[in-house]
Amino acid sequence: MINFKKIFISVLIFLILILLLVIIFTSKVMNNDKEIDELLEANKELLDVNSVVASNLRTIDSSDTIIGTLGSKVEIIIYEDLSDFYSVKSNETLTLIKEKFSSDIIIAFRPYVDKSFPLSYPAYSLAECAKEQNKFFEMRKIILEKVNEGQLNENSFSEYAVNLGMDVEAMNKCLADRKYYSKIEALSREAEDFGVYGSPVFFVNKEMVVGARSFDDVINGGGEKLPGLRSIVARHLGIDELDSNLPEEAVCAMDVKECADGSYVGRDSKNNCEFFPCLDDESMVCTMDAKICPDGSSVGRDAKNNCEFFPCPVQE
Repeated sequence: MINFKKIFISVLIFLILILLLVIIFTSKVMNNDKEIDELLEANKELLDVNSVVASNLRTIDSSDTIIGTLGSKVEIIIYEDLSDFYSVKSNETLTLIKEKFSSDIIIAFRPYVDKSFPLSYPAYSLAECAKEQNKFFEMRKIILEKVNEGQLNENSFSEYAVNLGMDVEAMNKCLADRKYYSKIEALSREAEDFGVYGSPVFFVNKEMVVGARSFDDVINGGGEKLPGLRSIVARHLGIDELDSNLPEEAVCAMDVKECADGSYVGRDSKNNCEFFPCLDDESMVCTMDAKICPDGSSVGRDAKNNCEFFPCPVQE
């Protein structure tokens, strides 16, 4: 015979368990929402400028190659690939930052290398080997100058060392032994724990700034204002001395376009921040579309005229 009392008690217990699970789940969701709200509020100022905070970033320590004094008000860490043209542009910004805020900042230089770029490891290894002879920054300067000229060549590394008055034999052995490859690899992989997946990347007191950010505020490719590194550092210093308005002639973002011959062109501030035409116009590669002329013929695009269509034949 069916015992309805037992069935009723079992159903009641089951419903109570369900209610308890709902209460626990709702409590967790509310706590998570509260934590998210607190995180957003704590980083409101940074989120307003579309920045990301790397809370787990390893701060500057004695193992870093630095300019400045440990304990400075603002820590700037740059992850860079010295064989990359963008490192040239980011270094221009860093030079201005050092001049502007020298007494209040410390800058650390860390590698982020990519095996797909043939000079990525050798270039940073050269700088590390030069560091043994207290020539890190001098060698870094030469490397970036050669990259800017499109002339960085592994076969010329000894020549760079001679120009700096280094012990060339010691440096060549350091390079041949790949003495710093494992260190460079480890630091690059560590960077990925902090959200770095390319270079250059700046961290200003753990605020991530991706790419070769300019010194001044700029207009990006979408016509939006992008804070320059000067504004970001000043904000972390609590300085309210900067004019938020852009100069009369717009300062464009520091990204570049690669031309067919391997050279690069930047953006033209006098032309709504459009890219300059490639220097070697003949090397410009145009799309292969065509325009139909009134007489039924078609014309393609002219690489020597910024890829405009050739004129249609003149009808008599």
